[in-house]
This record gives sequence, C-alpha cells and structure tokens, in this order.
Amino acid sequence: MPVSDIYEFCVSVIDATADAAAAFKPNLAFFEALGAPGFVSMKRVVEYIHNKYPGKIVIGDGKISGGTLNYFWTLGVASFRKRNGATKISLENAGERARGAVAASDGFFPFRDSVDLLGKAGVQAIIQPGGSINDKKVIEAANKASIVMLLTRIRHFKH
Repeated sequence: MPVSDIYEFCVSVIDATADAAAAFKPNLAFFEALGAPGFVSMKRVVEYIHNKYPGKIVIGDGKISGGTLNYFWTLGVASFRKRNGATKISLENAGERARGAVAASDGFFPFRDSVDLLGKAGVQAIIQPGGSINDKKVIEAANKASIVMLLTRIRHFKH
C-alpha cells in the first residue's frame, strides 16, 4: 500500500469500528516501516481520532515534545490464568518504562494486589471495566498509591 493511502485506510477502519471500540492503538511498526512519511501519517491518524472521537482513548506511551507526537508503543502485554500473574508479566516486560505508564485491563480487578504491584512500578493510571464486589477497596488502593483509575463499565472480551 502506498504511503499516500495509509491515512485514508486508517481513517476508514477507525470510522467503521468507532461505535464498538473503547480505544485505538496505532501500530508503531506499521508506520515506522514507512520511514518519515509513515510517522507523519501516524500523527495525522492520532489527530483525526482526537478531533472526530474526543471520548476515545488513544493508547501509546505519551512521548510528546514540542507539541509533536514522537512515537507510541505497548510496554507490556500479558494474559495469565492467575489474576496478578498477567500484571507481573506485563511489568516484567515493561521494565523501567512502566514508570509513568497507563495500564489497561479488559478484566476487573477483584483484589488490590495488582493495583499495589502497578503502584510500586510507578504506573500513573489504570483503565479497567470495574464491576467487582471489591471495587471500593481497589479504588482505595489506587487512591493511596496516587494512581488515577478510570472505570469504563464496559467489558469487550466475552468468555
């Protein structure tokens, strides 16, 4: 696909999925492979999302300087059958880059243990659906660690 078509392609995917998507995550490697014109396209895509869908989350690492978006990345991703196992694996993958990052989970946090781990790693915010009978305790743990917690009340993954 020519670089000139990338922006239009991305916009068409965004518009087609906006009603069902809670967030958008541009793939850095996709744009990076196109060199400087790819980064320009990625910046335009992010601006499009912010302008047309201001309530949507754009997932990235927030590396902005001089008003210019430099790049995005996913720091740590994990799935594990034990609730805090995924948190531990994600933090191990992210390493020091977890400091100041935002953690997102499709599942609610039934206990505060994962919030405590994220807080110790320096994560600044958590996005999760909520819905646990222990939400109050989990929110208290986030508040104690000065972590912003956004409860979406929507779970997109169904078992």
